[in-house]
Amino acid sequence: MSSTLPAMNEKLAAEDAARADLYALLSTLWAAPPAPSLLRAVAAADDIGAGGENEPPLAREWGRLQAAAAVADPAALQEEYRDLFVGVGEPPIVLNASWYRTGFLNEYPLAGVRDDLARAGLSRLQSAVETEDHIASLLETMRLLIAGDGSDPFDRQKAFFTRHIKPWYAKLAQRVEQCGQANFYAVVVALTREFLDTESAQFENY
Repeated sequence: MSSTLPAMNEKLAAEDAARADLYALLSTLWAAPPAPSLLRAVAAADDIGAGGENEPPLAREWGRLQAAAAVADPAALQEEYRDLFVGVGEPPIVLNASWYRTGFLNEYPLAGVRDDLARAGLSRLQSAVETEDHIASLLETMRLLIAGDGSDPFDRQKAFFTRHIKPWYAKLAQRVEQCGQANFYAVVVALTREFLDTESAQFENY
């Protein structure tokens, strides 16, 4: 799947456009260390809450990401990403659904994602490094389901999220939170968890 940030479908409702944008950003952050231009864009972006004691948790975590992006050293982020998610053999933190759901890579969860992508008319880019069950790929798929041509209703988004993201994202978040090497990505995972918790609750109430 692509991890770029293409233009949104102009017919999207504002709430869905915001959801798609956040899925796109999180996908990009999990796919690779963020480029300096992306860090600047995040730091300069609008707030999503009014602040204060009653600030929603998602708005609070967005503010933390903005603050972290404003002071981040791109070279240090390259090193952090490599130390956490890349390595010879198995890295300290694996980013694939199969590993969290079966204990191994390239197992049935990956096949299930591929089947659902095929039914939706989506396919992995030839240039993509990560497999389709990588967290970045799954988040990008959600962006596509929300912001594509408008043919994917909410129930299809719910089905994909429930099958392929909900069963394991909290386990990934816990693993990053407990890793002493995570700095910037401790902030990224906090926003990811809060956003996906919000999405999960919204889908449950649908």
